Amino acid sequence: MPISLIRYLPYIIGALAIVGSLWYVVSAIHQTGRTVERAEWLEKEKAQTDAIAKSMGEAMQRVADQNERNSKNTMEVLNAKDQAISQLENDMRAQRAANRGLWITAKACGDNGAARGKTKSTGQPGDAEPIRLPEDVERRLRDLAETAQRLAIDHNACVAKLAPLVEIIADH
Repeated sequence: MPISLIRYLPYIIGALAIVGSLWYVVSAIHQTGRTVERAEWLEKEKAQTDAIAKSMGEAMQRVADQNERNSKNTMEVLNAKDQAISQLENDMRAQRAANRGLWITAKACGDNGAARGKTKSTGQPGDAEPIRLPEDVERRLRDLAETAQRLAIDHNACVAKLAPLVEIIADH
């Protein structure tokens, strides 16, 4: 049997050479195809990455612009609030300086602790005689009025601060 194999040895070597050559060519074609496909895939991935980077840059710019507007709005609101509080303090100071007391008519005043004897007569017949409120009542009423004004100032500041958010929500 070995002698018969030797006789077919050139045919076997030739067939193996043909199969090897075919395998080499097919492998090279396959590798070239993979390289081309990989290049196309990388190109598509790069295009997607560039699009994402561009949209991220635009989004970041919009956020930076919105932050700048918010910061500017906050400063404007705080400045307006500071001015309103300063005006309120000036008004309260002026009112305290010109304090001639708080007065109520005797008709409206019952036995609730109003200072008796501190009355001012208008001299008009039928007019109710005014009575000055006690100092602690005056002080509490002024404190209450000042607190109410500060609350109104804070409310207006909150409205001014949150107004841009209404515009943002309405836009989207």
